[in-house]
Amino acid sequence: MKYSLGLLALLTLLLATLTPALTSDSIFGSTQNKSIDDTSKEKDHLIDRHIRIKPPSELVLTSSNVETREVAVSKDQHSLPPSKTYTDPVTGMEFVFVEGGCYMMGSDAGYDSEKPVHEVCVDDFYIGKYEVTQNEYEKVTGVNPSRFKGSNLPVESVNWHDTQNYINRLKTLTGKSYRLPTEVEWEFAACSGGKNEKWAGTASATSLDDYAWYRNNSSKHTHPVGQKRPNGLGLHDMSGNVWEWCSDWYGSSYYENSPRNNPQGPLSDMSKVKRGGSWGFSEDFVRVASRSGLDPEYRSANFGFRIAMSPTQ
Repeated sequence: MKYSLGLLALLTLLLATLTPALTSDSIFGSTQNKSIDDTSKEKDHLIDRHIRIKPPSELVLTSSNVETREVAVSKDQHSLPPSKTYTDPVTGMEFVFVEGGCYMMGSDAGYDSEKPVHEVCVDDFYIGKYEVTQNEYEKVTGVNPSRFKGSNLPVESVNWHDTQNYINRLKTLTGKSYRLPTEVEWEFAACSGGKNEKWAGTASATSLDDYAWYRNNSSKHTHPVGQKRPNGLGLHDMSGNVWEWCSDWYGSSYYENSPRNNPQGPLSDMSKVKRGGSWGFSEDFVRVASRSGLDPEYRSANFGFRIAMSPTQ
């Protein structure tokens, strides 16, 4: 009897050795004396341990029991990044929150007024997702001075003082302290928050047509806002369509002595800053660093604007 029991034990041990361990217990551990909830949590924990999150462009899933595989997760490069937004209750105008920061402003390869390249820092602000449209302008002022008519076309043929009249009326209606962007805010927003972009949204001339209406592709007129791709902040038409007035006086040599923090232009000048180029100008003028000034009384079908607002306002 003793030998029979010994033989039986030996056969049992041999059988256990040859049988593949395929049960869930062999992978996740025994579930004996554990509740269903405890077992599920333990399995989830073990699975979670084998997931590594890489940068936003890809996810990598690994398992200790299988070979490592990498699965690329595509990302829409032109979707609006996660950020705060604001919609004006009177006009429906959309604003995008721009987180402030420091960047190198200007261009050593550009005109003298764009030099020298210098570091500037700007606080957080909101800026219009689009140029002010004719519909948004007429809702507030009751008039539409534009040469090229269309409710979703940018309002144009407005001088700098016209922009102030519009903003003051909108402030009265809403209680919000709207304003034109400063020149440093405009350029920071145009280059997607201080990135090395020659045009708003791109550094490549071959893709400029995807982002801007300018002389080569505009057919000599404005186009509805938002038809071109946005830049990295989700802003449209920062390059081209219409020139955009800024709040600053111009000063062709202002960069030589510009303050580092939140510069607001010289105290006075004969001209106000205009930025972004337009449907009637070449690719050189729709660069984000391109800057020039103009008499604030001047009106043209090339000139429009977008508005800004500080977060505390």
